Amino acid sequence: MKYVAAVDVGGTSIKAALVSQDLEVVTTSSRPTPQSDISGVETAKTIAAIVTELSKVHPVSAVGFAVPGALSESEGISRWTGNLGWKDLPIREIVAREVQLPVAFGHDVRVGALAELRSGAAREFQQSIFIPIGTGIAAALVIDGKIRTSDGYAGEIGHLNVGHDLPCVCGLSGCLETISSASAISREYQRRTGFSISVNTVSNANGTSWLGDNFDPVLLYGSMREAMIFMKGEQDMVSYYEDKYKEALQLAIRLGNGMERGDAYRDGQTKLNTNLRGNVIT
Repeated sequence: MKYVAAVDVGGTSIKAALVSQDLEVVTTSSRPTPQSDISGVETAKTIAAIVTELSKVHPVSAVGFAVPGALSESEGISRWTGNLGWKDLPIREIVAREVQLPVAFGHDVRVGALAELRSGAAREFQQSIFIPIGTGIAAALVIDGKIRTSDGYAGEIGHLNVGHDLPCVCGLSGCLETISSASAISREYQRRTGFSISVNTVSNANGTSWLGDNFDPVLLYGSMREAMIFMKGEQDMVSYYEDKYKEALQLAIRLGNGMERGDAYRDGQTKLNTNLRGNVIT
């Protein structure tokens, strides 16, 4: 039985899994992504350390790793990755030098779409789109049963101008990911509540339970509204759900009257989740 290390390099964390040739996930590992690592060397060393850790369970025969941004996958080059600070970086070669194993390299969202296309939700469809929400936002486009790359530039929807003035890591303003990514939601949550929340927590959110004692109905209202704008793309579609948002908001506020904030929201979690899931998240 052979095993490989599957590695996802994100702007916040590096996640990895030891996977058998039967596609069984044996174990997983995660470490913070080195910051301000414009050379890619520290990132490669972190990947090598993870591979060493996974090798203690089973010997690793090869490494597959994925990164965000505009890539030349055939050349193994990150042309530009804003959240990692890379430009024209031969990252596949750098990682291969550190791990001393055969290395496969790809775009994080496109390899996710490939998994869905081969073994997941997109198996029976010729046309689909895969949009994970993380430190940034990008999409993978499946057209006529094939992932379209446009020489590595297709699907970079995170840098569409959606009409705001906030600066983006790309150097421009108005980008979608600046207000709708997991990191953007994390920043906005802290700004409105004074509580910090990790990007990973936002990315792995399930309903509203992830907010716990720090649950804020005003933030929920705003975030859900932004999410609907992003998902539906049309303001009138958002307006359709406006009353339902307000009902959930008013419910949360009523629950908070005369009670400790954390206790009130905990007591109302089930009711509020039902309201949101029944009327908004379809």
